[in-house]
Amino acid sequence: PDLTRTTFAVDLARLLAWLRREDTDGHEHWTRRAADLQSLLDRYWSDEHGFFLEPVLDAGRIRPAKTVLGFYPLLVSCVAERRQMLLEHLADPEQFWTTYPVPSISRDDAVFSPEGHWNNERLERPFHGRVWPEVTSHVIDAFGGSIETESARDRLVVTELIDRTLRLVFADT
Repeated sequence: PDLTRTTFAVDLARLLAWLRREDTDGHEHWTRRAADLQSLLDRYWSDEHGFFLEPVLDAGRIRPAKTVLGFYPLLVSCVAERRQMLLEHLADPEQFWTTYPVPSISRDDAVFSPEGHWNNERLERPFHGRVWPEVTSHVIDAFGGSIETESARDRLVVTELIDRTLRLVFADT
């Protein structure tokens, strides 16, 4: 399983636990399954990078990288210190804070290409630096889920993220 599927599996298992709350066996099963999946999700966390790393293909080999998907675990929960580290990555212009965030891979990654080039060839749907508004909307949801309890600076970052995204999507209006 990858980071995205694991994140959404945690969310769905929690939903099933809640839906089965009147069925003790079903509730307990899905609560345990959600906890197991959360443990799997935590394996993607890198203390060294302060980020959930996603495996990417680079020059024929798989290596961990900081991709936009590293923000997805915030959709299902994240300890406060990890959330803060992720927000710092998001707000860093050398990584994810671009004119129109959020690039699909960190700007400091060797394969980053906002034009979508890979091995000197332009790809139709690359995931090597281009911004995908649908994915950015998940990042907004991830950070926005607990924004009312966050600092004024954190709220400002999320507000600016939303503003920049809307300017990208509705540039002609």
